[in-house]
Amino acid sequence: MFCVRVPLKISMWVLLPVLVLAAGCELTEKPPQLNIYRNDRGIKHVSRVVFVQLADDVGYPAIAQRMTETLCDTMQRQGRFHVDIVPATHSDLRDLDMIKREPYTIAELISIRKSLRCDAILFGRMSSYRPYPGTQIGLFLRLVDLKDGELIWAVDDVWDTTDRKVAKRIKRFYFDEMRDTYDPAKAEMGIMSTSGFQKFVSYEIVETMKPTSKTKSRTKYFFERPMRKFGRHQKQFWHNAREDL
Repeated sequence: MFCVRVPLKISMWVLLPVLVLAAGCELTEKPPQLNIYRNDRGIKHVSRVVFVQLADDVGYPAIAQRMTETLCDTMQRQGRFHVDIVPATHSDLRDLDMIKREPYTIAELISIRKSLRCDAILFGRMSSYRPYPGTQIGLFLRLVDLKDGELIWAVDDVWDTTDRKVAKRIKRFYFDEMRDTYDPAKAEMGIMSTSGFQKFVSYEIVETMKPTSKTKSRTKYFFERPMRKFGRHQKQFWHNAREDL
């Protein structure tokens, strides 16, 4: 009986079809169905935004403040807009009702635009929050064009880690977007840690601000994600093997 040794590089290519078949479900992966409104034409012309600190409806002001800061940081890092945070008590906003759903008057809009020197104003509230275990956060946000008072983007949704779909999206977020520092434990922190969870929520929200996000293709993950998983497993295997020598 003869024993044929297959080189590692060849064996990896033999395994490739298996990996692709195993990833078949990724081809049908869809973006999360968040409750949003977006005016692509209007949002393209916004470059400078004033973000009014989120109102807190549920008795967690520190969480609302941290959510505001995380959202702002995510928008800045993704290059969506130049964003400045102002408190709801800012003197230029004292006569503006930040929680009403009705359109603002032209006079209100002109006053804000001149005082804050921005194209649009982003504001809203944290409508629900539940700490770990079973972390949950609900947000209502609106982006209003100060030129004409037109609503150009809005989100009104709840993220709940007890929802299996949300938990799966958190793990994908940490794998796809935190690839340089990813490990499974950090993905679990997205479920267990409020700050980690807020990073995930902020990412999903800011993604909906992109004019192309409605038709964003996720088929790239058909090949990319399983191969990166395989590569990382191999890297960890050889690291452990060297440690054992």
